[in-house]
Amino acid sequence: RGAGGHELVDFKTGHSAPLALEQVDAQLDLYALGAESSLKLPIARQGVHFLADDQVYTWDWSADRAAGARERLREWLGQIARREFLPRRAYCPYCTEFRSICPYEEREA
Repeated sequence: RGAGGHELVDFKTGHSAPLALEQVDAQLDLYALGAESSLKLPIARQGVHFLADDQVYTWDWSADRAAGARERLREWLGQIARREFLPRRAYCPYCTEFRSICPYEEREA
C-alpha cells in the first residue's frame, strides 16, 4: 500500500498480447470498483504481470477511470439483461481455460 492507496495487481500465467492486455484492463477496473465498494480499500494503481514472458504493465486508478468503468459495467449489464452478449472471437486463440466448455469453440470435424 502506498500513500495514495493500494496497488491492485493481477498475475497471469500466459504471455502478454494486445488482446490479453485489453481484457485485463477491463477486468482490473471491475476488481478496483469491487475493492473500493465492498472492501472499502482505496485503490491508487493497477497492474498486471504476465508470468510467461515477465511483462509488467501498470497504470493509475483515478476518479475518471472509475467513472468510465462504472459506465462500461452499466452497458455490459444492460447487454446481458437483453441477452446481447455475443463472444469476442478475436480473443479465442488466447483462451485456453474454457475452451472445452465454450459453445463458440470451433471444433474440427
